[in-house]
Parts: sequence; structure tokens; C-alpha cells
Amino acid sequence: MTPEVRLSPDGQNVAIRNGSARWSPWRVSNGGWYSDAQVADWTPLLPASSEDGAA
Repeated sequence: MTPEVRLSPDGQNVAIRNGSARWSPWRVSNGGWYSDAQVADWTPLLPASSEDGAA
């Protein structure tokens, strides 16, 4: 399964989840987990893939 990755509006935090209901923060000041509601308006980031032909 391809992980979902989202970037916070301020660009300071990244959340990732891989088949989980919870988002695991890559970098967050208070630690812990993000909820779906917290990242609902964050910018989705597509993970790098060797299948799309992009260099």
C-alpha cells in the first residue's frame, strides 16, 4: 500500500500514514499522533515513485 503523506499549511510539519487510521508525524512540536480532522485541510503530497517516469 502506498503511504499517504500530507504537509501542514505552515510547511513545518509532515504527517504520514500507511493503512492506519492515525497519522504519524514526521516532525511536530508536541509529538503524539494527528487525527484525520487535524490533517483534513493539509496539502497532500505524492510520494516519489519510479513508476511515473519523472526524473
